[in-house]
Amino acid sequence: MTMIDFSRVHRPHEKQLEMHRSTSRNKVMEWARRLGKSRSALFELVDAWMTAMKEPAPPSLTPP
Repeated sequence: MTMIDFSRVHRPHEKQLEMHRSTSRNKVMEWARRLGKSRSALFELVDAWMTAMKEPAPPSLTPP
């Protein structure tokens, strides 16, 4: 997955960068409170969505 530049709204710290750079399919964040788990997950979701929107939809997904 290619990372999109969110530097204006999201400046990840070291642990978050480690998670964002990971290529594993499932990511488990075992962090303490207030370390940005929800924010990191949100930007992972937005990045995945924007990447998916660049790919053309197959005809089977397009309604008649």
